[in-house]
Amino acid sequence: SEGTEYDIIVTATKNGHVSAPSVIITQATTLASPTGLMQVSAYADQMGILWTDPGAGYTYIVKYKNVGDDTFTVPNPGQTATTIALEGLDADTQYEIQVIAVDDGVQSDPATVTWWTAPEAPSNVQAIAASTTSIIVTWDDHSVDTLKVEYREAGDGSFSTASDSINGDSTSYTIENLSEGTEYDIRVTAAKNGHVSEPSAIITQATK
Repeated sequence: SEGTEYDIIVTATKNGHVSAPSVIITQATTLASPTGLMQVSAYADQMGILWTDPGAGYTYIVKYKNVGDDTFTVPNPGQTATTIALEGLDADTQYEIQVIAVDDGVQSDPATVTWWTAPEAPSNVQAIAASTTSIIVTWDDHSVDTLKVEYREAGDGSFSTASDSINGDSTSYTIENLSEGTEYDIRVTAAKNGHVSEPSAIITQATK
C-alpha cells in the first residue's frame, strides 16, 4: 500500500535446510506525487501555482530556485493548502519548482516543473506629437518578444490597441489616425515567454 511501512526478513534454503531469518528491516513505500501542477498567475515578481491533492490529509513541501542555481528556497514547509504564491522573484526569469507530498513522515517523489515570471513593464515611456493626427511613443529597450501600445482620449474609459505585435527590440511606435489638438492617454505592455507585463505608467500627450 502507498505510504505504508513494512517489516522485511530474508531466509535462505540449501540441501533441504532453511536458515534462520535475517535481521528485520523496515521500509516504507513512497507516496504518490502531486499531479496537475498549474501556473495560475505570473507577474514580474511572483507567481501562483496550484496542484491536485493525491491523498486526504497530506501536507506539502514546495521548493523553488532559479534554474541554474544550486540552492532551493522552501517558503512554507508543511502547508496543507494545494496552492501557493511564490513571492520576491526576479522578472523574466525561469524557475524550477518542486512540490512534495508528505504523510506521517513519508515523502513522495517531487513533482517538478519549470516556469517563467513575466517581464517588467516598459520603462521611461515618453511621447511627442508628430502631427495633427499622430503621436510618436518611445520607451527603453527591454529585449522582449513583443510589445503592445494602447491609447484612449484622455480620461475616457477603455483603451484601444494601436498595435499588439511590435517587435520586442523596438523602442518606438507611431500612433496614427488621431484627432487634431486632442489629448490621449498612452500605455505600453511587454510580452515574453508567454507572459505579459503589467502596463507601463500612463502618459498623456496631445496631437498638434
